[in-house]
Amino acid sequence: GLLRSIVPANPAVAAAVGLLLALPVSLVFAIAAFRIEPLHGLLEAWSTAGEDARQTIASFIALLVTFLLLPVGSYITLASGLRGGRRMKLLNLALGIAMLGVFVAILGAVFLDQLPCLVGEPDCD
Repeated sequence: GLLRSIVPANPAVAAAVGLLLALPVSLVFAIAAFRIEPLHGLLEAWSTAGEDARQTIASFIALLVTFLLLPVGSYITLASGLRGGRRMKLLNLALGIAMLGVFVAILGAVFLDQLPCLVGEPDCD
């Protein structure tokens, strides 16, 4: 299928591609978590709701696309690991599972953060 055609045949290349796809969300997380300036101020100004609804929607879409790169990178890494030698299989398996774990952890944190709003609690943000 289409997804199989984008997976590099070389497991080392697939691992590198997987890491590169995981890099954007890792950088955004590090900037937000450690408040790295001036990038944090730029990220905060770009992502907070203002008067311009198009900016808010664009920042949400950019964050969503960045976040969805993690499972894509994980898939590429894991699928290629099935073709490599024993050492590359272990490396790709560990890397793919780690990326998938980060994806699930972030998804769980967002869900827990939004859970009060989903159950109808007043004054949730």
